[in-house]
Order: sequence, then C-alpha cells, then structure tokens
Amino acid sequence: MNQIPKPEEWIDETAEGPNPLIVLGDFNRRLNIAGDLVWTNLDDGEPTNADLLAVTEDMPINCRDNKFHRIY
Repeated sequence: MNQIPKPEEWIDETAEGPNPLIVLGDFNRRLNIAGDLVWTNLDDGEPTNADLLAVTEDMPINCRDNKFHRIY
C-alpha cells in the first residue's frame, strides 16, 4: 500500500487536465475483487474526472483456481 499514493497523485493531477487518461500496469493484484484497497484508493472519484473504469470489470478471473500459490 505504500506505493499507491504516487499513482493516485498522478491520476488526480492528470484527470484535472484536458486529456483523457489510461492507467496500464501489472499491479499483481486482483483489482476486480469487491473492496480491493488498491482499487478503492485509485478510483476514489476525486477529482470528478478521476472516476476510473476497469475494462476487466465483471470478467472472470481465468487463472487456475483464482488463488495465489507459493512455490518453494
């Protein structure tokens, strides 16, 4: 969670400008899980133009059994 303030700051600043924005990346998270803290922080709707849309929303998670596994 320590890394989230920087991208959130960028999203907020960019959303106030004249151009639309796209946030792409490998977040190593399941952002589509309801209540995910990273997504909740990034998509807080402030400023108004910073209301994000996840293009994968309502899409099934297709990897294995949808759980992370440690490999030793």
